[in-house]
Amino acid sequence: MKAITRMLEEWMKCKKVVTLNQAPSLREKSILLVKMMQYVEKRFPDDNELNAQFLELVNYVYTDKHLKTTELTSKLEPAFLAGLRCSQPHIRAKFFKVFDESMQRRLHDRLLYIVCSQNWDAIGPHYWIKQCIELLLITAAPDGGIEMSHESSILPSITSVINCADKQKKEEFNRHQFQKPNFPEPMENKDEVLDVDLTNVDSNPTVEEKPIIREETIKMIKKHYEFIQVSRNVTTDQFLLAAAQLCHMDTNLAEHVWLSLFPKLWAILEEDQHSALVQEILPFITSGTHIIQKDCHPSAINTFVEALCRCNPPIQMAPPLMKYIGKSHNLWHRMALGLEQMAFDPNSISKVSNPASCYEFEGEQSKTVNINICINKSWVHITKFQGIAGFFG
Repeated sequence: MKAITRMLEEWMKCKKVVTLNQAPSLREKSILLVKMMQYVEKRFPDDNELNAQFLELVNYVYTDKHLKTTELTSKLEPAFLAGLRCSQPHIRAKFFKVFDESMQRRLHDRLLYIVCSQNWDAIGPHYWIKQCIELLLITAAPDGGIEMSHESSILPSITSVINCADKQKKEEFNRHQFQKPNFPEPMENKDEVLDVDLTNVDSNPTVEEKPIIREETIKMIKKHYEFIQVSRNVTTDQFLLAAAQLCHMDTNLAEHVWLSLFPKLWAILEEDQHSALVQEILPFITSGTHIIQKDCHPSAINTFVEALCRCNPPIQMAPPLMKYIGKSHNLWHRMALGLEQMAFDPNSISKVSNPASCYEFEGEQSKTVNINICINKSWVHITKFQGIAGFFG
């Protein structure tokens, strides 16, 4: 397979007219490439070298100025998505670069792309929330500085303890006051870890007054200054890139990040952007293409729906639609909670302005009955599943 892949790569990358006349046509090469796409991932999922070799060829198709305009790119979409979820970071980065450059870096456009344009059916049971996180995080301003979210975790500066000392200690420090040391120039990048030697520090120190040693104090302040300079150069894009890569490594972390990130992104969107997204989100979560995620844990579509339920302003769903989602994706508990809130708190249902609402003849009493019926059916299924689980558990 490696020899066939290497031979096909030579054919695809060949630009000489003489060699092109002897090589297979583009249609024949496309057929062979699609066949290999179906064969490599299924038969050799653990062969990292073969998969890397094949994915490099697929990436070449998407980056070549002549090949990327052909229909071959649409045929190789499953292979492209396989590159986006590849376990090798350098290959995954190449595919994401192509993915990122294919659309504008605007939050609303990328959310629409996730729910409207991208066919997640081709990615199979993979947890595609990881790709969504990376797609959205890169839209953040890249040059922003990193700040602590809570000031309680910020440590005071080294010299701040002088103000807390008694009068005698302040006078002693003033007697040993030194001139401003020659600090090093600010560093752009420094990968080495700045550690303080704590080998001589006793775990249970005794209270003992020691004279202030000028040289050790200057050395400690210099190290603190270097650490501050290195931290000052850490920007938003470096932090978010590292966070996205960690999400690829840990599915539970990706789930936690999405549940925290999406409601915050939803809150900063405009009202017209909310309306445009809701029109695409509801058909997206009820699409039959996500059935393959039903038996996955955690499920990408379940995480997506859970994030929708945490949004403020909330995303309204019709009771029959909520019952269908609960049945199709085993989300009975979440949908039952939403239906109960609608039944006991009618004010939670926002009045959405819809031009077609004038043709709806369903009264408020009928809507309440419909909600109660859906709640009843949801709890019947929950009770049945819990009884089965308890019997076989």
